[in-house]
Amino acid sequence: MSQAQEQRRKEWFESQGQAMFEPTFERLRKQEAEFKALPIDSEERKTKEQQYNKDVEAASEEYGKCF
Repeated sequence: MSQAQEQRRKEWFESQGQAMFEPTFERLRKQEAEFKALPIDSEERKTKEQQYNKDVEAASEEYGKCF
């Protein structure tokens, strides 16, 4: 990839990309806070943490597709 292409991608992300992903980031922050508020040894925390980890992985893949 040329430097010009890389610069255009960077500028796009700074102008539009962050806003596009902010709802996802906000949802993930909320999920993280919810499972961390639960007792460490609880089954509910384990389940919510596993779902959070899956959602983070999926979001990372989508985010990576933009670059």
